[in-house]
Amino acid sequence: MNVTERGTPDTRRDEMTPALAMIEDRPATPTDDELALLNLMARGYTDEVVAQKLGLTARTLRRRLRSAMDKLGAASRFEAGFKLARSGWLEASAGDRAAEAGVRTSAP
Repeated sequence: MNVTERGTPDTRRDEMTPALAMIEDRPATPTDDELALLNLMARGYTDEVVAQKLGLTARTLRRRLRSAMDKLGAASRFEAGFKLARSGWLEASAGDRAAEAGVRTSAP
């Protein structure tokens, strides 16, 4: 960190301490609404269906999806789904929960 002529620290962003840079570069946690959106997208629903389920316009859905992807540090929807699953934020579907419990959900 540089010091100005008056002896005060110069706190320009390009000269941050490594610890401060790590804190600022850490991805933010998606909001509950963004997690709901990502979970629906991970289930394979189309943008239109997800927007309808959440009561959003397609444009708002895309904006929120982009925000959630940015928070996850994901460049694609696939990467966002992967990071969602890896982080433990991917909710199990009813069929997944039944399979874990050993319950059959369909006839043989």
